Amino acid sequence: MATVKFNFVLPDDPRITAIRIYESSHHEGPWGIIETVTAIGTYPDFITTYTTDEAINAYDWFSLSTINDVGVESTLSDPQRIIDTSLVDVITDRVQSRGVAVDEVVIRQEAEAVIEQYFRANPYSIDPSTVSFQVQSGLTYLTMARLLIGQLSTGESSSWVAGLVSMKQGSTSEDSIEALLTLAGQLLGFGFSVVARMATPEIAGGLSKVIEYNISRLQVTSIE
Repeated sequence: MATVKFNFVLPDDPRITAIRIYESSHHEGPWGIIETVTAIGTYPDFITTYTTDEAINAYDWFSLSTINDVGVESTLSDPQRIIDTSLVDVITDRVQSRGVAVDEVVIRQEAEAVIEQYFRANPYSIDPSTVSFQVQSGLTYLTMARLLIGQLSTGESSSWVAGLVSMKQGSTSEDSIEALLTLAGQLLGFGFSVVARMATPEIAGGLSKVIEYNISRLQVTSIE
């Protein structure tokens, strides 16, 4: 569960007896009730803030409704994200700004994995404002390394230029991965071998290949 603090002004209606909090992972819903709050004060001194510990994800969308003394519920308020930017958003944007031409969904998935492994926590539970710019850069380059390893392991053909490191499919791919991992290690304060292990690719669903990743030689081998 996650904690979210709401600030609001209730309608000028003395019949209101409760607030209902809804949550959704998407702006358009579907919505699920996470809490009904009856301790709202008395008219005209209704509460104007409330903190719930029942949120599923602090970075989801939230909406409120009111309930009156005969149980009639109002329409939902306009959806809002209380916390606008997650660390996953930050790393995804940083990767894209370095010219990586990979689907955003894939970038987010790799960013989630890198953040989770580095902090050993839910990637959406990390407040970006508590993460130094140096660590953000290290997580960015580690995410990029995972993306390149993933492309090699699936045999995709591509080339991209990311920051100071030019990655082209072919003989320079291993050098590119090594350069990214070395840079990430320096920024995150880890040795190369530790960061290399963090970048080990996972088998994607539906693949018919077993992927071997040799850290000592930085070589990705596909075995049918």
